[in-house]
Amino acid sequence: MTCTELFSALQKIPSVSGFEQQAGEALNSLLGPCFDEYLPLLPANHLFIRRAGKENAKKLMIDCHFDEVGFVVNSMRADGILGLSAMGGPDPLTLGAGAFTVYANQPIPAVMQGAPVTMGSSRKAVPTNELQLFTGYSESKLREMGVDIGTPVGYATDEPLKLQNNRIACKSGDNKTSIAAAVRAIELLKDTKLNCDIYLLLSCEEESYMAGARTGTYAVMPDAALVVDVDFGTTPDVGKNKAGSPEGGPSIPLSIQTDRRMTLRLTEIAKEKEIPYQMTICPLSTGTNARAVAFSREGVPTAVLGVPLQNMHTGVEVFAEEDLENTAKLIAAYITATYSEEAQK
Repeated sequence: MTCTELFSALQKIPSVSGFEQQAGEALNSLLGPCFDEYLPLLPANHLFIRRAGKENAKKLMIDCHFDEVGFVVNSMRADGILGLSAMGGPDPLTLGAGAFTVYANQPIPAVMQGAPVTMGSSRKAVPTNELQLFTGYSESKLREMGVDIGTPVGYATDEPLKLQNNRIACKSGDNKTSIAAAVRAIELLKDTKLNCDIYLLLSCEEESYMAGARTGTYAVMPDAALVVDVDFGTTPDVGKNKAGSPEGGPSIPLSIQTDRRMTLRLTEIAKEKEIPYQMTICPLSTGTNARAVAFSREGVPTAVLGVPLQNMHTGVEVFAEEDLENTAKLIAAYITATYSEEAQK
């Protein structure tokens, strides 16, 4: 499957932050054939392992957070209006025109009730814990359908919208684009003999507390890690000094959280293989799970790759298809150059 095909299948699997544990069966059905083993881990992680078949093999962990920003029902009115609290950081200014899905016994389509900003000269965003959702159903009918306090709500799950110049508009690009690229990299390595076991950690709750990366890294105890996430793509409100250019390839951040040798090696391999990439400077934080992975136990050498994503944390995130493919190629090339039997002769 191409990266875009993998992403299309992944974004149909609901994963609102805090509710990722419900996706195990669907994930294993989709991704299991690419790996030797699947393990669900507490609190809500999904771990896929490709084994090298060697004793005492090194462990390389690829972390891609699986959760997406969304909401949880915090109140129900008699007329069926649902109150919401945010899970993660959805952009409140974009919510009024959006379509949503209530994940009850069956998916229920919904829209926001009212504008997401207060009227008047201040034009402030309505607090996300005061948002109201409209389904058209009464409270009693919603309860019959399985809606209650604590029910998750996400952006509407539709087929990704194909735009011009190989751009894709979608929900949950953060971070299922990165998962698609990582799995595609594993597929590219299917005929490569490696001296390391690869642990693909689809970690939970990155959008809230990074709980999955902390506990998952502690469980795997990797020798090194690649954290693959999205990065801001340039838009009119996000300039080039703060974002990567779509079609420019994955970003490689230089940060106090990243290992210098791994980061330098990624850039060397990208140049050698003529894979487009973009260097970014993130002095104190990459804004990714590297914060948890790199400082687990006595420390884990960690590098980060970012897929440029426009309109992050909205229902119309946009990415360039070639950025996914180039991220996959760079992951596969790095693993081949570092851990293949041929490279270590």
